[in-house]
This record gives sequence, C-alpha cells and structure tokens, in this order.
Amino acid sequence: MKRLEIYLLLGLSLAGFGALRVNALTFKNSDNNGKIETCDEYEVTQNGDGENYTIKLKEDAALDFVFEDGETVTFDLNGFTLTNYCATCSPIYVKEGATVTIKSSKGNEDKIGTITYKEGSSASGDYYASLIRNEGTLTLEEGIIDVNKGAETTNTKPYAIGIDNLKTLTISGGEVKTSHNNAWGVNNQKGATADINGGTFTQGADFSVVMNHGEMSITDGNFGVSEENTGAHSLISSIGEEENPATLNISGGSFVGNNDIFYEPTEGETYGGVSITGGSYALTGEDAELDLSNYIDDKYQIDESGKVTVIPTEEPTEKPAEKPAEKSPDTGDINLLFILSMIVLATIGTIFAKKKIAAKAN
Repeated sequence: MKRLEIYLLLGLSLAGFGALRVNALTFKNSDNNGKIETCDEYEVTQNGDGENYTIKLKEDAALDFVFEDGETVTFDLNGFTLTNYCATCSPIYVKEGATVTIKSSKGNEDKIGTITYKEGSSASGDYYASLIRNEGTLTLEEGIIDVNKGAETTNTKPYAIGIDNLKTLTISGGEVKTSHNNAWGVNNQKGATADINGGTFTQGADFSVVMNHGEMSITDGNFGVSEENTGAHSLISSIGEEENPATLNISGGSFVGNNDIFYEPTEGETYGGVSITGGSYALTGEDAELDLSNYIDDKYQIDESGKVTVIPTEEPTEKPAEKPAEKSPDTGDINLLFILSMIVLATIGTIFAKKKIAAKAN
C-alpha cells in the first residue's frame, strides 16, 4: 500500500512575510524503502512557529496525504482536483492529534476544488478507503467531496464513504455528494461528534447522504436528492447501539427527500435519537407522505409549508374593567318606607278626627 507521510522541511530560508516556503512538500513513500521524494503539484507554507502549515494545490494531483499528531494544516484545493494515488488509500488521512481545515481558493478559473476517487479504486475488505478519514479534528469550509463512480460498488458490498469521522468534525460550507449505490457522503462513527452548520449535501443514489452512529447536530445546510435520483429512500440515517446510543439534534436547515427524510431502523437496530426543533422539510416522491411526528417535540409544530416552528402559547386576554353597578333600591327598604308613611298618615288622620269630634261636642 502506497501512502505519503508528510515531513515538512525546516531550516529553509525565509521568504515572503517571514513565512518559511518550499517549492514542494517532502514525503517518504513507505513502498520505496524510505527513499525521500518530492512533488511539484503543491506548495507548502509554514505559518509562524511550530507545525502550522498551509498546503495549496498547483494542479490536479493524485496523492495520499497523512497528517500526524501535532500538525495543524490548512489544505487549499485551490480549484483543482485531488484523487487517491494508492487504489486502497484515502487522499487525506487525519491522524489523532492533527487538525486540518479544507478550503478551496478560486485560483483555477474560479473552479471549485474537488476530492474524489480515481478510476479503478479498489476496496480493502468490506470498504473502500474513505476520501477523507478523520481521527483528529477536521473542518470542511469549502470544496466538493464527491463519492463518485471511481469506486464501483455492487448492490451489496463493498461500501464507499466521503468523510469517515471517528473524532471531531465540523462542516460549515462546501458540498458533499454521492453518485452511486452503497455510498455515504458523511459517516459519523460511534463515539464521534459532528457539527453541521452549513454546506450542501446531495444524495445521488440509494444510501443516505448522511449516516450518524454518534453525536450529531445540524443547525443549517441544504440536504436533498439529485434530480435524476427518483428511487432514493431516506435522506439521513441515525442508528445507534444500546450501549452506544446515537443522537441527532436538528434545529435548522432545509431537507428535501424523495420517499422519506429519515431511515427507520429495522429489527435488531436501535433508534437513532432524532430530535427536531427547527428546519424545513419536504418530499418529492409521487406517493410520499411527510410524517415527522416521531421526531418533533410537543412544543413544536410543522406548518403546511413544511417549516417547523414553536407552538405559540395563548396569551391570557384581559377582561374589560367592570363599571360599578348602580345600586337599585332594596325592596325591603321600599316596604319599610311605605309602612312608616301609612303610620304617619294614620296618626295624622287620628289626630284630625279627634279634633273634629271634640269640636262637635263643644
């Protein structure tokens, strides 16, 4: 197996803004008995002190880079295409302790840089080597990760993977896409964490473009199927184990699937802990029916446009101030006044009658 182990040269003359610059990266090929070779397909700049470097492609290249513990690397595709050199190797392998950021300057006629399989790639065991294997810290900012047909797969095995994440992954931009069966764009392994806050994810064949076995959060991004892909099932899969449960928290993003958004685990598989608190969702399949009731919290709802929002709470309406009621005369008071009046009149009548009788007597 041929693999390039990167040994960045130190002690070279300073050039340009005090950065250490070399014309080519020096590497050791493990298949040639340790012979040191150089390559003119990229340039390397050391950024300040320590093992902090920028690698920029200068042309399309077939190389397998390995980044070691302690190295911090910005890998600039620069609008060119990187493919694997070894048929069973990853073009980029980030080992534990290494930190790699992938971007793509638009220096090559404004083209977007791409990482993909070369024709004739082959599998080792059940899997093709992933385009990017991450055991450290990986960030995708720009560029296309294209799981293409260079790694031809059958309907059963082997499987192909764009980004195979075993540790810490952040995707804030770029595009991850698949174009043949038995391939995932992103595979987040158990125990790993992935944060997707941007980018485009396109499912071009049968498998979900995103597979999650660990902890994943999605706050933004566009997830969909390619126009010619009318037979795709689920857009995203989240499958855990009883002792290693998977979690997938979605608070934003656009999700347009064909027949379904999420893969429903079958017998013997564990539900992947999907929780939805935001985002917009739609299905394009002729007979597809969107049902996310298993994933949406009771505090949220999905409207007719497929957007998930918080259920508004009913504000208590204020009652208009009541006017003090006019006091009506009490019936008991009326009766009392009537009786008193009768008594007074009767008394007056009695006195008047007595006076009349007395006057007649005289």
